[in-house]
Amino acid sequence: MRAKGLKVAGGFDLVPETLAAVKSGDLDYTIDQQPYLQGFLPVLYLYLYKLSGGLLYPSETNTGLLFVTKENVDPYQTTKTRFEGSDTAQKVVERSGAISHAS
Repeated sequence: MRAKGLKVAGGFDLVPETLAAVKSGDLDYTIDQQPYLQGFLPVLYLYLYKLSGGLLYPSETNTGLLFVTKENVDPYQTTKTRFEGSDTAQKVVERSGAISHAS
């Protein structure tokens, strides 16, 4: 992309090719849109809606986004988890450091 004159180049997914491009510097960033939560939360909300007879109405939820850059891409490439689509096993992923995007 740099050869085509792009000053800033980015993406919006976490597939291995995109993460590798961020790591190598071919892309400046990609966006982690929390795809697991985007699929899981609506199912949970609808379950609670059904369970409560409609008293717990499905809420609008912003799952947030995180810019994945060269500085923070490593955990995305080294951690195998179903939450980001790189594994199917059920397991607890231990946190290794501060929460970088808390607000």
